[in-house]
Amino acid sequence: MKCDLDWLLQWVPKAPDAETIAQLLTLAGVEAELQEDRTLELDLTPNRGDCLSMLGLARELSVLTEAKFDDRLEGGTAVVSNQTPPSLGSVEPEGCSYYSLRLIEAYDSQAVTPSGMQDRLQRCGIQPHDFLVDVTNYVMLELGQPLHALDADSLSGPVSVRWARKEEKLRALDGSMLPLGPDILVIASGNSPVAVAGVIGGANTAVTEKTQRIMLESAHFLPSAIAGRARRLKLHTEASRRFERGVDPHIAHRAMQRATQLIVEHAGGQVSEISSHGYLAPEYRAEPVFLRAEQLERCLGLMVNEGVVTRILRSLGCVVTVRATDWEVHPPSWRFDLEIEQDLVEEVVRVYGYDRIPSARLPAPVTTRGSPSALTRRIEQCGTRLVERGYCEAVTYSFSEEKLEQIFAPSAKPWRLLNPISDDYAVMRTTLSGSLLRAVQHNHNRQQSSVRLFEMARVFGREGKEVSESWILSGVAQGAAYPLQWSAAPRAIDFYDIKGDLECLLQGSGQLRFESATHPALHPGQTARIILEEKAVGLVGALHPKWLSEFDLPHSPVLFELAFSEWEDAARPAFCAWSEYPTVERDISLILAEEVQAAQLEACIRELGIEELVEIVVFDVYRARGLGNRRKSIGLHLKFQSFSGTLTDPDVDALLERVTESLTQGLGARLR
Repeated sequence: MKCDLDWLLQWVPKAPDAETIAQLLTLAGVEAELQEDRTLELDLTPNRGDCLSMLGLARELSVLTEAKFDDRLEGGTAVVSNQTPPSLGSVEPEGCSYYSLRLIEAYDSQAVTPSGMQDRLQRCGIQPHDFLVDVTNYVMLELGQPLHALDADSLSGPVSVRWARKEEKLRALDGSMLPLGPDILVIASGNSPVAVAGVIGGANTAVTEKTQRIMLESAHFLPSAIAGRARRLKLHTEASRRFERGVDPHIAHRAMQRATQLIVEHAGGQVSEISSHGYLAPEYRAEPVFLRAEQLERCLGLMVNEGVVTRILRSLGCVVTVRATDWEVHPPSWRFDLEIEQDLVEEVVRVYGYDRIPSARLPAPVTTRGSPSALTRRIEQCGTRLVERGYCEAVTYSFSEEKLEQIFAPSAKPWRLLNPISDDYAVMRTTLSGSLLRAVQHNHNRQQSSVRLFEMARVFGREGKEVSESWILSGVAQGAAYPLQWSAAPRAIDFYDIKGDLECLLQGSGQLRFESATHPALHPGQTARIILEEKAVGLVGALHPKWLSEFDLPHSPVLFELAFSEWEDAARPAFCAWSEYPTVERDISLILAEEVQAAQLEACIRELGIEELVEIVVFDVYRARGLGNRRKSIGLHLKFQSFSGTLTDPDVDALLERVTESLTQGLGARLR
């Protein structure tokens, strides 16, 4: 937000110089940067909606400098109401606590916004438009109350405030068609909506140069009825920005009078009485908040004088009752953020001055909770091993795109967020693969084509009506298999590279094998289920080519996902003695059916329980017409070693015969 410093100083004439004002506001949590054109660039936190106006900033500056401010600065032509008030329909109390209308007719529709008003609008970052829009914007900047003007002759009946009906739509002032819903508050005339309450007006009732009669609206919409609606409709307006944070309910009537005064002063016109529904009486007090002296001292590390605390709270507009050991505080109507004791502590210390809090070393006792859990050890081990393999750890949002969930977990029913931060984060994730692929896409678009990422995090599923959480490990690799070099031609990462990474990752966790599998998001023929100790723990595969355009990638990356819950209690690796005797190696080539997998060969051999067989390696896969229809040849390298003595050729030949016989009988293989 931008603030015209000269305009602000008219509200607080005895304030210090511009640089001091910027410094005081910043130290008090209202970050302000002084610009060369004597404007302040303000960076407000969401809880300080009260500072989105000259009136609010003047209050804040008055508190910090103890300089009085003139909250009745407006002057000019007095408003004379001599017309019948307009007809007002029902008002939804759960969304709108106060709503008012005033009819203004016979005004000069060709009136021009005074140059001084235009200059102030521009210096506050709002471009002048036409007279009526400029007046409502000016009052909004001045008092913090958004207003809206409608063409009275385009209304089809009494104006009411209600929730939108199912499948209702509204053509907005910017020309877009807005889909409404039962939780969106609208202003309606007759049976049709004419504006989204607190967000934007409708095109059909917009004020133009031909407008002869205007209906001026001033209302107090509850933050709960406005929050998130503008974002859902893909809008961001100055009105929604203020109503979402909370607007002073007492200011609506005053803003109506101020806007009427400016219109009559510069464009004339006949003014009606105000029709209103609901009103927050001036004597109304918010629920009290209690501040304990003991708690204040504990939080700040020092005791602030009781009189100073009372003065600070009262200068903020609070109604304060001093008790023996605490303060009973009724926050002012414009401070929606003062709800709990910690809020009052923060207000006291920021006005008192953070620089006045003495520096002190605080004790930092260190306590241990015993040895880490199996899950913690597994997470640390996995992270270390993957980093050693060239991966980088990623941290992504717990929210995900609904489209990604449908791609990678089509059978899951993710939890939908009631108020997502954007459409790209509308559901709770049930898988990490989609988020990691978005990260790969982000890197690829920035010329980082070789990327290896992993993430260990929670995913969220359903158990009836409850949320279930589980830890998973997911990874993705894209690009070159190794750095550019002279000794070998470049090669892209493939399924077997990542399979090797997983074998390293799961080494020592138990018997590991891979079996062919399918998944709608993964490439057929390049997808495998990860089996650890005869239990399915995850999936690995290349992305299906049909999804490459979704992520704007030239080649299919390889992904894997493992469920921690299935293998976190696996036995830790233990030392095994080595043999002092030499090894004997043999190679065999087998002809077998195309559907027989290498993992089945190894499993068949391991079932023999040959202690001397210490290693089995597939070194060749060969296919040719001469082998027969749907036949292939697989070459196995077998290594034998004994712990009791040197193996002789007859010993190894006997063991090799047992192996070939088992493969022939079990899998229909024959020696090539």
